[in-house]
Amino acid sequence: MIVIRDATPTDRPALFDVWLRSVRATHSFLSESDVELLAPLVRDYLASDATEFRVACDGSGAPIGFMGLSRTADEVESMFLAPERLRRGIGRALLDDARSRRPGVAWTVSVNEANDAARRFYEAVGFVVTGRSERDAAGRPFPLLHLRLDDAPLIERLARPASDADVRALARLLAEIVESGAAVSFVAPLSLERAEAFWRDVLAQPESRVVVLVARESGRIVGTVQLHPAWAPNQPDRAEIAKLLVERDRRGRGLGEKLMRAAEDVALRSGWKLLTLDAKRGEAAERLYRRLGWIHAGTIPRYALDPDGRAWHDAVILYKELAARGAAE
Repeated sequence: MIVIRDATPTDRPALFDVWLRSVRATHSFLSESDVELLAPLVRDYLASDATEFRVACDGSGAPIGFMGLSRTADEVESMFLAPERLRRGIGRALLDDARSRRPGVAWTVSVNEANDAARRFYEAVGFVVTGRSERDAAGRPFPLLHLRLDDAPLIERLARPASDADVRALARLLAEIVESGAAVSFVAPLSLERAEAFWRDVLAQPESRVVVLVARESGRIVGTVQLHPAWAPNQPDRAEIAKLLVERDRRGRGLGEKLMRAAEDVALRSGWKLLTLDAKRGEAAERLYRRLGWIHAGTIPRYALDPDGRAWHDAVILYKELAARGAAE
């Protein structure tokens, strides 16, 4: 079992030992004299408050790897693993920890060009090479490769007409969400055909009736939310939020919050200063909305069926005023 925690001052000797053994095992391009010159600099680095150090420990609590994250930038400054623990998922676990602590950021890292194993590792988890430097940060003749992991999905307004690929992706997302037990109007099992028909009906409406936002990663839709302007002539500044959906593997990374904030931005630019929505009482979605400043207006008991089609659930009605509203103009 791997446990990842913050480093403490008492960890520094063990972390230095991990660094030293790792470098000697993997950095064949460094001579022993190079390593001896680097050693005091590494000791100072491990004592620095400018870096956030996360430590991977084994079942006994002994450090077996660590990662240094910049406190002022979204940069992986360092990662070193005990040589006997290589290729056991510890590096991925450390990166997943960083991504969960700072969701939705574009991580960067620099590796020695001669360290082919490090490059292959970062590329395997999604980093891409964006540049090269002839010398390292200290000006030594060790070329560096600069890599970037774009963990921030692109959120955009889905243009009409939507492509068949996007409609199918939205259908798969909806069916997955229903299957996971989320209350989003449908009863399980939801076939892809029915889900696709739903989305085609939604997207057949003009944007004046429904705005669909999607989040993409590498071009693929991984989340969505809708804005429905009120149809009533006496509610010109109100819209309703609907169908906030996030792919299961992307949950817990702040994507739902980003979609909601994007929806609020669209609403403000469109003149919709009052937003409303309903959600199943007690679920994660309700907690998200409340955290984002939505106000509870009331609860309706036995509002809708759960996806199993058997149990009824209560719904909370929430609203949020995005700007002060005076007399109608």
